[in-house]
Amino acid sequence: MSITWKGAATTLLMAALVACQASDRTPSALTQPASGPVRPARIGAQKALPLSLHLPGRSLALTAPTSGIAVQDMSDGVTAQQLAQALVGPGVTISNVTYTGAPGAAGFFASDKATLGITSGIILSTGAAKAVIGPNQLNNTTTDWGLPGDSQLSSLVGGTASFDASVLQFDFVPDSSTIYVSAYVFASEEYNEFVNSTWNDAMAFFVNGTNCALVGTQPVSINAINNGWPYGTSPNSHPELYRNNALPDGGGQINTEMDGLTRVLTCVAKVNKGVTNHIKLAVADVYDGLFDSNVFIGTGALTTVPPPPIPVPQARAVVTMTPDCVNGGMNVTLDGTSSSEPGGQLVSYQWFYGGITPVGTGPVVTFYRNPGASGPMSLVVTDTAGATARYDFQYTVTDPRQSTVSMSVAPGSIWPPNHKYVPVTVNAVFHPSQCGGTNSVAPTVGGYVESNQPDETNSGPNNGDGNFTDDIRVTRPDGTVLVSSNTQPRVPFNPLTDKLEVRAERSGANGGERMYTITMTANGTAVATSRVVVAHDQSGKH
Repeated sequence: MSITWKGAATTLLMAALVACQASDRTPSALTQPASGPVRPARIGAQKALPLSLHLPGRSLALTAPTSGIAVQDMSDGVTAQQLAQALVGPGVTISNVTYTGAPGAAGFFASDKATLGITSGIILSTGAAKAVIGPNQLNNTTTDWGLPGDSQLSSLVGGTASFDASVLQFDFVPDSSTIYVSAYVFASEEYNEFVNSTWNDAMAFFVNGTNCALVGTQPVSINAINNGWPYGTSPNSHPELYRNNALPDGGGQINTEMDGLTRVLTCVAKVNKGVTNHIKLAVADVYDGLFDSNVFIGTGALTTVPPPPIPVPQARAVVTMTPDCVNGGMNVTLDGTSSSEPGGQLVSYQWFYGGITPVGTGPVVTFYRNPGASGPMSLVVTDTAGATARYDFQYTVTDPRQSTVSMSVAPGSIWPPNHKYVPVTVNAVFHPSQCGGTNSVAPTVGGYVESNQPDETNSGPNNGDGNFTDDIRVTRPDGTVLVSSNTQPRVPFNPLTDKLEVRAERSGANGGERMYTITMTANGTAVATSRVVVAHDQSGKH
């Protein structure tokens, strides 16, 4: 894909801008906030920018690279009118275009799909637009133009002073009462180390004076979309919309110099149909003029046609374990190939322990774990548009050289307490050793059932649980029936062969619930328990 426009003059420009090490106008720029984690010093570094050649009477074409971003800024002859016209989509006409900011801070971009999720459009920057070109090499890319900020943007972030605003605004006439900026991305070097701080660089799309670039009710900014600082910790804000690219936090895979960016976002605003409206697209540094921030807006994004839903990826993971009979643990395989993206392609699979600690990348990862190892695991998948999805799951490693048994019952709760027998289904399973040997021989299974309340005694007020005895009834395969009594409260029970029924009644004293406990034994040793409760009330409260 390419964007073409006509040149206006012969100019040979070297975009070699001198970094501003600290802003004289903001003495607080090198100070730390009064509380919170200690953050790095606010000293920016200038990335070397590419040479730009502008020739008269020629059509200049900006072609998307195979990977990354290409940029042509206003220093190359791009005009504000051309920038605004690139945004116009169906249902909109524009007029009275103005741009305020440094010529090197605005221009056209072209990108591969994976980097931004938008393949072409315009960029507005607080620094040098071309400094977004990757790969990521610095954590503090800065061009401080020494220009004013924007009072409307400052008001959105609590009145904090802003600097180096890049603002494109124009009038437009829509053919509908709703307007969309259907695809935009916010990116910044403030990520991640200045998240939740006063250095909250922000952007806005003011439509007739009201900002529609929102996430929830918050204006899009560093503090509105992030995954915390230190990265991966709380508090964070809409981490599902954030894409990390900061080198100290495991980033660098996204081919841009920016340390973090959002997934593709959409702005929706009510407008006055068929008459002149006004839009102001703006981005600015906040609190000082250091550390660049940018907004990318897609070609034809300003439209009255509702954009199609952005496809949402689906993350899924399957855990399989193969025994290691020598070491006694398991080789754990995490398979994310069942994850999907209905509208595109998944480009990243990241596996985490506890949601933070990386354990691998790629659709399938395998590792060894000792017996007893377990953990909350997460798979995070990312598609070509930067959208992410997360799947949380657990695993527990057992010793494959040992046999185990398991038991479950249903129902777990009974209502109402109408004194009738309720059948209880018991599922008991013997799991032989996966490594053979004596632990592969099934044990002798037995067990028993008991209650935390006695059978009816009728010896005092609220002393019993109803008008019936024999609250536990076990029927053996040969037809023999065993029941509980006050003198024999424990009833023998084999979970593999016997039928169990318990009476739906409970003591009225203190509103207490009744709990039947089923115990399973193997070779005479208790190995598993399950419980059935006659609830306190209809809500199932225990």
